[in-house]
Amino acid sequence: MVVGSRKLLLLILLLNITGPSGEKSCWGVTYSTQNICSLIGSSVDIHSYFTFPDHYKLTKVFWFIKRQAGVEPVDVRDDEEYQGRVQYTQISQNNCSLRITNLTERDAQTYRIRFYTVWGYYTGVPGVSLSVTDLKVTVSAWREKYMTLSCITTCTLSNNPTYIWYKNRQRVSECESASCSVAAVGGVVSYSCAVEGLYSLLSPPVYSPKNTRAVVLFSGDTVEGDSVTLSCSSDANPPVLTYSWFKAAADILLTTDQNYSISNLRSQHSGLYYCTAHNQLGQHTSAPTHLDVKGVQARHSLTLSSQSLCAVTGSTVKFPCTLRPGHSSVTQRQWYRVQSSEGEPRDMSKDPQYSQRVSVSTARSDCEMTVRNVSASDSGVYNFRFKTQSSNWISASSGVHLTVTGPSGEKSCWNVIYSTQNICSLIGSSVDIHSYFTFPDPYKVTKVFWFIKDQAGVEPVDVREDEEFQGQVQYTQISQNTCSLRITNLREKDAQTYGFRFYTDGGNYTVNLESLC
Repeated sequence: MVVGSRKLLLLILLLNITGPSGEKSCWGVTYSTQNICSLIGSSVDIHSYFTFPDHYKLTKVFWFIKRQAGVEPVDVRDDEEYQGRVQYTQISQNNCSLRITNLTERDAQTYRIRFYTVWGYYTGVPGVSLSVTDLKVTVSAWREKYMTLSCITTCTLSNNPTYIWYKNRQRVSECESASCSVAAVGGVVSYSCAVEGLYSLLSPPVYSPKNTRAVVLFSGDTVEGDSVTLSCSSDANPPVLTYSWFKAAADILLTTDQNYSISNLRSQHSGLYYCTAHNQLGQHTSAPTHLDVKGVQARHSLTLSSQSLCAVTGSTVKFPCTLRPGHSSVTQRQWYRVQSSEGEPRDMSKDPQYSQRVSVSTARSDCEMTVRNVSASDSGVYNFRFKTQSSNWISASSGVHLTVTGPSGEKSCWNVIYSTQNICSLIGSSVDIHSYFTFPDPYKVTKVFWFIKDQAGVEPVDVREDEEFQGQVQYTQISQNTCSLRITNLREKDAQTYGFRFYTDGGNYTVNLESLC
């Protein structure tokens, strides 16, 4: 037995002896593996073994990742991205291992070793490819009241680890592989996975729906005739598959969509509504939300009678405004000047520029503003807004444009604008012809009418008094500054040019006529 051992040793020694011409074959690097897969946050050891002619002496050895022709590679210990995370272990005459701690995604690289002797250096290629991954749990579909959970990675973990499963943060002893079969349970449940020895590197959990909420997507009061949407939200992983909406007491399924919409609300729609969120792991039901449908008398109403006002410097201007707050009490109200820059509107009654010149009616349904001693700098757009106990600020859809001119410019305040200059309509149909007019604010409108026959020195005839239009015409949308003419059951002879005239206590005004074909 002793003799046999000596023969084996002699044979090995002979195989490693080479002549001078074969010295090149003595240089080499061997890696323990060509590919490694490790978890993000864990540590990894990459091993190498190298050889060189025995009579040379090792002077330097290091690991690197970036290799460029003609450029000395950088020792990973000197790389800023690896500071404090790498060390060389088991360094001896012929081996050196690289340890990287707290692995990140950017550490997925190819690592190589280079060693130097007094006669030159050698680089081990191709190196070791390191992949890094995290853990993720996927959920299969139900099968006979069971489902399969899988702990997956983007690469195959090295060393064939043992998997650990947790249910509601408690270890599941019967599952030790990458897959785990679990039964359906009630209530909120969560699952996560890890690998043996790396208990802190848990996967993000998968869990049944929780924190489910039902809300009414509506600001302010919901009133009969309105439309409303109820929305269900829930925190779930995997995401919610389906939602179910119910009305309390009846418990009848209303929809399986995330949102439930009701149009043309009626008082019978009032009540408690709740929703249930479902995913592969279970379901969760929200607390009920209350939908209170109020009568039409509860609807807010805000009307600015004029869209445009024109005034002379030094005069007083009134901004007509009507407010019907409905069911809720008004808690705040204010006029403000519309500015081009963003920011919270400024209450004019508290603005030093206006506070001494502005007064606002405090009557419940009246919000008229009076501005005294106006000047050219007051020209601009003004709007009104209010708050109620159940709503945030509510503003008029469009404000009032004020133009202030000097005494010589009063004429520019008189104007009529038609929505169009030409209209073409079918015989037998109806048509609406719109006008918008302005005049100096101190004056009051005394009379408005539409006409078709305009003769010099002759007062035109109101179309409502024209025998040819009897029963066919009416004035609609009459306000402080608008008046529309509606003609029904159109005939060929209705093809005329229509004009609008208005009278104030300071005179009358007529502008170009509008043609109807």
